[in-house]
Amino acid sequence: ESHNDLQTAYFVKEDDLKEYTEDERVKDSDGSFKKYQKGTFIYRLAGRDRESSASYYTPHVLTECVVKYALKELLINKTADEILKITLCEPAMGSAAFLNEGIDQLAEAYLYLKQKETGKTISHDEYPKELQRVKMFIADNNVFGVDLNPVAVELAEVSLWLNTISEGGYIPWFGNQLVCGNSLIGARRQVFSSSILKKSINSWLDAVPIRVLPNELRQKNSVYHFLLPDKGMALYKNKIIKELAENNIKIIDDWRKEFCKSFSNSDVELLENLSDAVDKLWVKHIEMQNDIDRRTTDPLTVWPVPAPDKVTPQVSTTEEKDRIYNQELLSENVRNSSPFRRLKLVMDYWCALWFWPIEKAELLPSRQEFLMDCSLILHGNLMESDAPEQEILPLFSDTMPKQQALDLVDEYGYVNVDKLCKKIPRLELVNKIALNQRFLHWELQFANLFDDNGGFDLVLGNPPWIKVEWKESGILGEAEPLFVVRKLSASDLSDLRNETIEKYNLKTDYFNEFVNASATQNFLGALENYPILLGIKTNLFKCFMPQAWMIGNKNGVSGFLHPEGNYDDPNGGVFRKQIYSRLRFHFQFINELRLFSDVHHCTKFSVNIYSNLKNNSVSFKNISNLFSVNSVDLCFEYSGEGKVEGIKDKNNHWNINGHKNRIVNIDNDILKLFASLYDEPKTPDIQARLPAIHSFDIIEVLRKFAEQPKQLCDLKGKYSSTVMWDETNAVKKDHTIKRQTQFPESPKQLILSGPHFYVGNPINKTPRRKCKLNSDYVPSDLITLPTNYLPRTNYIPACSNEEYNKRTPKVPWKNSLIVNY
Repeated sequence: ESHNDLQTAYFVKEDDLKEYTEDERVKDSDGSFKKYQKGTFIYRLAGRDRESSASYYTPHVLTECVVKYALKELLINKTADEILKITLCEPAMGSAAFLNEGIDQLAEAYLYLKQKETGKTISHDEYPKELQRVKMFIADNNVFGVDLNPVAVELAEVSLWLNTISEGGYIPWFGNQLVCGNSLIGARRQVFSSSILKKSINSWLDAVPIRVLPNELRQKNSVYHFLLPDKGMALYKNKIIKELAENNIKIIDDWRKEFCKSFSNSDVELLENLSDAVDKLWVKHIEMQNDIDRRTTDPLTVWPVPAPDKVTPQVSTTEEKDRIYNQELLSENVRNSSPFRRLKLVMDYWCALWFWPIEKAELLPSRQEFLMDCSLILHGNLMESDAPEQEILPLFSDTMPKQQALDLVDEYGYVNVDKLCKKIPRLELVNKIALNQRFLHWELQFANLFDDNGGFDLVLGNPPWIKVEWKESGILGEAEPLFVVRKLSASDLSDLRNETIEKYNLKTDYFNEFVNASATQNFLGALENYPILLGIKTNLFKCFMPQAWMIGNKNGVSGFLHPEGNYDDPNGGVFRKQIYSRLRFHFQFINELRLFSDVHHCTKFSVNIYSNLKNNSVSFKNISNLFSVNSVDLCFEYSGEGKVEGIKDKNNHWNINGHKNRIVNIDNDILKLFASLYDEPKTPDIQARLPAIHSFDIIEVLRKFAEQPKQLCDLKGKYSSTVMWDETNAVKKDHTIKRQTQFPESPKQLILSGPHFYVGNPINKTPRRKCKLNSDYVPSDLITLPTNYLPRTNYIPACSNEEYNKRTPKVPWKNSLIVNY
């Protein structure tokens, strides 16, 4: 069938086409097979690659909306000079769309306020130049970003350069600001009390560590979390994986039990000692970061300071800045590793234990080996303080000041991380895992910013809308498309799996793909890592929210574009409690006008603005059922009267008009109302699910419902409901029905699906002849339908009439016709 080049497809040799049915083959418009000649260039990012990279373009109107309302919250009572100090971070930046929009709006805000404060006006001709100077200043000093894809980091750097370069300005350098890493997986500056570690019942394994806040010292008698074992490390439960790697899985399971055993008092003393070493290296790391920033930052000025007549020499060239950063901080080709490299290796080590390769089970460290390795990395081989300078100085980068190098060895010892990793195989593997997974330790990576500013002022983005799960078809389907295009029985699937793995030598890749998905699930689902997400279905966008609240400072604001799953998850009450206390704006959209061209038209998503200044009581502005971004501004700007239009206007088009009553101010009282109507009895108001409220008038209608003395739950025993046919069971397991789109021959064959009926309309829609999507239904014309009309259905009975009637759920009353759903 015809196919969009950017949709998921699989390439097979022409000789292998006989293995595929006519419906499975992709054809051109003329009916011939879709074919690519050798040497043809194909630009295509689809299937597993596209899903894993979450590479979907965010429309500018949505980016603009997120930034605008985030700044509306952040810039309250800010002066122009304070705007120049605001730090921005995009933790899943792609090509830096949100950073660029943030720079643009902050620069505009600065010049507007500065002109107002000084009483001076910039001429129309000079304004674009002055605006670029401000944009350059903000980009060079205040912009930070992270992305898992190294190509995205390069693109972000280029897009920021193109957006902010100004006449007579410097070449911007983002070496210490844009980072390639996994924003969600890394170690944190969190601790457990030593007393809990000394308990014989291992209660710390089910406890939540306490964060050491920026500018605070670690409490005595406490141990950093990233020095401790975790029961989620290398936890591989999949039945198929256990069959394929039985011996290695047993080694790993036995290792985990031993690794997570109780601590002795001497173990705890060693852990406290290692935590002291971490603190000392951390302080030195901040000093080095500040020094590097000082030596790589150019002297930029903004209006009203006049631009220089000619560009003064940069503090250092881009090449020199790269050299300083790479050699001093990253210790590339330098024999004595920096505090950053040493701390990062220990934190990478802890993260790597979650992602340990199944085929390298024999390299897993024992408890004592892990502690010994950490001690060697953190303490180093101490050199005598009176060692000759000629022996010490060659260990360091030649860009580092002489006295700084001498002080570093005297106080912090000598460690060559690269040599250490080559010498110890398990550390070499840790290094490889870290390079592959790109663990990001936020407080370490931007340590001086956390120390100086407590974190970022503004965190923005459209994080990935991906549920992390293990799908073997992703890796096997690329070699053998039958895994994806055809529904196979369990036995056929097992045979094809074994045959494909052996034929294409995929065992290592298969295991690695499983480890990546399974370990990510375990890490993100662990109580100690993301406690407020415990028990809910973890989609990546949900993890970015608590992460943003952590990396933001106490007055910080975050603005995210994400799906609505956190507001309607029955198990998400604890998460919603944290959300509602921070939420300031919530604008819910439906994708009917294709704001996101690659996303289904019924998809719901929202603009969400959060403040780290938690309110004692809930207070946020809510607008639901939006189809156009412009409608948000129209609601806030509306000054007229009149009724609120519905979801569609009088011309039956999606309503994009604004109205002041569309803005619903949600507080604890309204949440209490929602909880009483939509949630289980005794649900706290702060944990209530959030319905789509079209206008403030609806609130009064809901109050009337809530005031009714009788509710549906009071009718238990008088009425009953049946599930009827569950597709998974009825089709795949007991074969009661089968999918076959056709008009039923008689009412006994009539099996209705959701789109068939609607409120007050039992013959709402009928499926097309080819029906694969919920959009493949067409409305029924009730005026022209014959009296004996039966709609086309997607299912028919798959067993005898007698057996079908026997399996059909019964109701207490008699009826001559049973219609199944």
